[in-house]
Amino acid sequence: MDDWRAILNDLMTMHRVRDGILAALILFAGWGMVRLVERRLPRTRLSAQHQFVFHRVLKYVVFFLSAAFALRVLGVDLGVLLGAAGILTVA
Repeated sequence: MDDWRAILNDLMTMHRVRDGILAALILFAGWGMVRLVERRLPRTRLSAQHQFVFHRVLKYVVFFLSAAFALRVLGVDLGVLLGAAGILTVA
């Protein structure tokens, strides 16, 4: 029982909670930026296909950038993840 308490106490330190909240705010801000651009997109003169493609590309780019930034705030080494992804694509 004391081992679990020690693990929980280690996980719930103030700086880790702060980093978790900051990572959540980064993801929320990325989602908000996508929604803001989506609302302005119908006012453009793009065709339906161009709007669809632009919407998808924007959504994925902002999502991946905000997720990468949030993971970096949490202390995750993205180089290791990218290396593992590279190895999995070759294998």
